[in-house]
Amino acid sequence: MNPDTDLIVKALERAKQIQDTQSTDTDYTDEKQYKISMRKREKIQSIVNDIGRYDSVNEFIDESIDMIVDFWLHPEKMQETALEMWPSFTLEMKEQIKKNAPVFYQNMMQATEKHNKIAAMTQQIINAKIALANEKFSVPENIVLGDAYSLMHQSYNRFFPLKILVTTLGLMIEENRTQENKFDVARWVGYKEFLKEGFDISLEFSNKLKIIKGKEKNDDKRTNRISTGLPIQHEMVYGKEKETIENDEKSKQRFFDCFVGLKES
Repeated sequence: MNPDTDLIVKALERAKQIQDTQSTDTDYTDEKQYKISMRKREKIQSIVNDIGRYDSVNEFIDESIDMIVDFWLHPEKMQETALEMWPSFTLEMKEQIKKNAPVFYQNMMQATEKHNKIAAMTQQIINAKIALANEKFSVPENIVLGDAYSLMHQSYNRFFPLKILVTTLGLMIEENRTQENKFDVARWVGYKEFLKEGFDISLEFSNKLKIIKGKEKNDDKRTNRISTGLPIQHEMVYGKEKETIENDEKSKQRFFDCFVGLKES
């Protein structure tokens, strides 16, 4: 083989290597390219814009394909997938699930809610007390001085639920104060945020007390129960799902009316 032929062979081999590399890259790229109609892409983009779960349309598509593959090949993972996605569901989605599939809704809520709020509260109380002891709070002009008030519920003298709520409010005030705040003063706590946090931890107290009550034979009179006044999470019964959810909602609203304040009409 003469030198010229040798150079030609090497050049052809090099060209083939480049071609193979380009072909591999193209094949890989083709695997990640999906033909989507403009209408579908716009719908997906609206989801990406409204839901904080996805950074791009491609990320939405990748996860959707993974989920449908698991749906067909690994149906045992369906519950795990639902639990992983549940925090990203919108309120509208959850309300529809609550209406049409109450048992599934209840299971999702119980499985994803945090059950360590009491432990966190006990760790925060000491530091919060020290910090808030030096905080000056203004006295409202329309402060309620007695029970002769149209919005004061007759159950206002049940102190245990009130202590939970006041402690929760104090911890939320301290948390707001320690957040980035150039004035370094306690800021207002959002009413809706307080309702949610106060209810969640009160319900956790209620559930834990229910477990203790089940282990001990105490006086069952309502007036002697530590949990009196706290919200109740009823056990879901097959065939009575709607009734159970309605009872939970009534218990929740009753708790708000008694200890947070009635709504002015």
